[in-house]
Amino acid sequence: QETVFISFREVSPQNMVADLWVEDADGNVVGNHKMKGGLSVGVPGEVAGLYQALSEYGTMNWEDVIQPAIDMAREGYVVTPELYQWIEYAYADMASNAQLSEIYLDENDMVKPVNSVIKNEYMAKALELIRDKGPDGFYKGAMADAMIHAVQNAGGVMTQADLDGYQPWEESAVSGTYRGYTIASSNSPSSGGTFIVETLNILENLPVYEFNTVEYWHQLAEVQKMVWADRGQYMGDTRFVDVPIDGIISKEYAKTLANKVDMTKSQDFSYGNPWDYETESQNTTSFSVADKAGNMVTITHTINGVWGSRVYVDDYGFFMNDQMDDFVTGKQSANSVEPGKAPLSSISPTVVLDSQGKPFAVLASPGGSAIYPCIAQLILNMTDYGMTLEEAFLAPRVICNGFEFTYDKLSKETVDELKSLGHENILEGTFPSPSGIRYANGKLEGIVNEANPDGAAVGF
Repeated sequence: QETVFISFREVSPQNMVADLWVEDADGNVVGNHKMKGGLSVGVPGEVAGLYQALSEYGTMNWEDVIQPAIDMAREGYVVTPELYQWIEYAYADMASNAQLSEIYLDENDMVKPVNSVIKNEYMAKALELIRDKGPDGFYKGAMADAMIHAVQNAGGVMTQADLDGYQPWEESAVSGTYRGYTIASSNSPSSGGTFIVETLNILENLPVYEFNTVEYWHQLAEVQKMVWADRGQYMGDTRFVDVPIDGIISKEYAKTLANKVDMTKSQDFSYGNPWDYETESQNTTSFSVADKAGNMVTITHTINGVWGSRVYVDDYGFFMNDQMDDFVTGKQSANSVEPGKAPLSSISPTVVLDSQGKPFAVLASPGGSAIYPCIAQLILNMTDYGMTLEEAFLAPRVICNGFEFTYDKLSKETVDELKSLGHENILEGTFPSPSGIRYANGKLEGIVNEANPDGAAVGF
């Protein structure tokens, strides 16, 4: 049995330094350059990462894997109500570029109506280059030149040397146990797997209250606040900063945090000291795949904001990412920008094994910093509360980061009781839309959360 984590997270260009983001008196980046334009673009990693994963662990050939995407780009896909809204949201960008207008707008320069078809021949040709030449079709030659031109023309600093130097990296997954189940999830620079394990470790020391009671939600919120404090203080790209991951996922450290929970009131928590528990060892989407042999794969990938940096690559049909926004401004944080460094994320592709070491579930979700609390709750639902996959996904959830308490499907009475315990800024909110597969009764069960506005395929 082997568990592998491959990171193909974007990294900062070599010429990128924190001083290029100029802050105003209120600490805001002037010109919004951290989120939009060339200075928001990280060196892309997805083509290299997927190629490495398929080459080392896959069973199909590269050409056959890419061809369906080429066909979809060329033959078209339907405009859903959700997609219509996001094209409308970026209308100014679409209308100002002839190719984008051709792809996304109708003959009257209006957003193509719902149920019409979008065809992207430029994207089809880009994918054909990648199909025929592998990563070199993306990182070298005409497409690379077009990306560099687009980014630099928008004020960025990415060069051919950045594209030449990009390499995915493979490492051990973050691993932990919860009541006999084994959890394996994403390692640095994602914070997700580490803090799923920390969350479950703390809860393992606490009572299992009846699901959907005030006691259950209060205890879970208090644990989430402690975990969030540790994440904000310590997490970054471990190739650049020392992160006490072994301490954070230590069972002994979790016991000290569990002792801080007070069931009579809400508290504010600062970060703990996981260094004392170190050992000597050193818009986002997700999909999950599992087969009858017990092989499980889960991937979370993202361009970050909707339409990314809004930097469009002419003749190739796609926008560049704005992943640099996941760094913090300034130079003093574990997550400050440095050349070649990957920004912090919360992606949490996770596999779960049962107490006999057999495949139990594979889980993933979009949703920014709400991802890992969401995945942790799915695991709790299926282990502590015996829920089916569907019940686990449709159950109420909360996300509490110490500043805001967001909930889904809680009753007014429960919310009022939580407020009486001192919880503040309690808001009903939209939650991540995870997907997952579970091994149950000799079958593979799959589900996509009801919050996914456009639906998704489950099963093949």
